[in-house]
Amino acid sequence: MNDERFDGLLLNMAQQHQGIDALLDSMFGFLRRKTDFFTGTGAAGARDALLRAYERQERVVAASLKQQKPKTVIKEVKEPKVTVVETPEEVLARETAELTKRTAGTDAEVIPGDEAEGESAEDKGQAPNSGNGGTGPGYVWTQVLAEVEVRVPILMGTRARALDVQLGPTRLRVAYRNAPNEPLIDGPLFATVRSDDSVWTIEDSSVLVLTLSKQNQMEWWTSVVQGHPKINTQKVQPESSKLSDLDGETRATVEKMMFDQRAKELGQKTSDERQKEDMLKNFMKQHPEMDFSNAKIN
Repeated sequence: MNDERFDGLLLNMAQQHQGIDALLDSMFGFLRRKTDFFTGTGAAGARDALLRAYERQERVVAASLKQQKPKTVIKEVKEPKVTVVETPEEVLARETAELTKRTAGTDAEVIPGDEAEGESAEDKGQAPNSGNGGTGPGYVWTQVLAEVEVRVPILMGTRARALDVQLGPTRLRVAYRNAPNEPLIDGPLFATVRSDDSVWTIEDSSVLVLTLSKQNQMEWWTSVVQGHPKINTQKVQPESSKLSDLDGETRATVEKMMFDQRAKELGQKTSDERQKEDMLKNFMKQHPEMDFSNAKIN
């Protein structure tokens, strides 16, 4: 049996639980709700099956310890913890899609002087991942100006017909059809999307991928669903290579939008306001005889 084929799904589960007790509780809860593990063979049969599985893995661990060098010191762990070992493929997936980089609610890194007056780092949200997105309850997401991509781990082998995906202009709902009262995602979207241009698919029989086409393709989202963990859009870093692919006029528009958005968040003047101020200063220099003490820039 290939013990590694479920590592991706189990890795995601492990990192969403606080310790081994919570992880095991979720697994046995699944067996109770969706299988006859507890009732099919009786309590004794269920315990025997559990003990057999434990003993198999215990023998693997014992054999592995015998192969270690004599000087290897195994430190005693006071509290059981889930140790996750990533394969090279999983490391690559984590770095590119940020599937396991952060847990929900991680505070953003604070740079001195970067906060607007009266706004804390917690209010701004967590730092975005390498795809300019973040982590939500049971999913991760990335974005570009035009669209948002949401990746939701699902049970291995799940087919499209087993899912109920409702992707509307202002709301998103994802659930298994046999468990409609336990949705994976359900809530109002951060902003309106073009539902006709938005699609979803299943990758590797284990990940649901939703691509949401933004209605306003000139703004960065702070979250996918309202009320879910936010990211700090001040720290969004569009790829320079993508900007260089744009024509001059479009690139100038995008860069101006990014500058103005950051200026507003920091309580500073936008590019238009700076331009008007420069025009007034030049006019004042050309007409020193005029009184501009009460002049206001609108």
